[in-house]
Amino acid sequence: MFFIESSNLENLHSFSVYFINTISWNVYSIELLTLYISSRVMKSLYEKPFWEYYGPRIVVWILVVAGIIVSLYHGIDEKIVVFVTIVLGIFTQIFAGFGALIAMIPFFGPLIVKVITIPIFYFLNAMGWVVSGVAIKKGYANELAKSRTVTLAVLIGIILGYILGHAVPLDN
Repeated sequence: MFFIESSNLENLHSFSVYFINTISWNVYSIELLTLYISSRVMKSLYEKPFWEYYGPRIVVWILVVAGIIVSLYHGIDEKIVVFVTIVLGIFTQIFAGFGALIAMIPFFGPLIVKVITIPIFYFLNAMGWVVSGVAIKKGYANELAKSRTVTLAVLIGIILGYILGHAVPLDN
């Protein structure tokens, strides 16, 4: 690693090339990790029959779609249908399933999923900042600090669980 001198443009150019190469390598390593994980998932899929693995999910998804069609046909308010669909979608992981189906399209699938999901995370992050700003203005700074500490602890727990889950093999 080297430092940027303010008068030396070659170092600035070298740093920018180094930075771009680092980002490219990180993206490449993330894609390799994704391929490794998907190959492990595909290996586990070959061990079970298709209907045994996906059967219950497909049946629930078909029932959810049929329920939406029937309720719209009988004139139930669209707001109620949307609310029930979102609640059922969250509990049945239908959104994750559709995302996984789209992500299985070679090359373009992961790009489509990223284009759809990244703005959602940006929106959630922006809402968190707005709510934090309002809470600080109203004098809830101590409670906000406590909730941020709890959030940090949960995130550290998730990361440690992920690392331990991959460090300890569960295959027989």
